[in-house]
Amino acid sequence: MEERLKVRRKFRYPLYKPLMWHTASYYLNLLRKKGTKKKSLKVWEKEGIRSLCSSLQIWIQQSVETGEVPDCIHDPKALLKDLKTLAKAS
Repeated sequence: MEERLKVRRKFRYPLYKPLMWHTASYYLNLLRKKGTKKKSLKVWEKEGIRSLCSSLQIWIQQSVETGEVPDCIHDPKALLKDLKTLAKAS
C-alpha cells in the first residue's frame, strides 16, 4: 500500500515486507498443525491470508533479490504455494 500511495521511504513502516513473510510462516504453521481446526480461523483472518498471498506473490521475486525475505524462510516460493493451498482448503 505504501508503494501504491507513493509514501516517501523515510515515512514507511520499517521492515514491513519481512514482517509479512513472518506472518505467512506463522499462519502456514498454524494451518499445518493437526490439532488446529481450520474453522477456528476468523473470517477476517481467512480474508487476510488471501490478501497476504496476493501481496507476497507480487513481492516474491523482488524480495528474494533484495534480501527482504528473512533468513529463517528457506524457500519462500514453497511457503507461498503451501499457504495458498491450505488457505483454499479452510
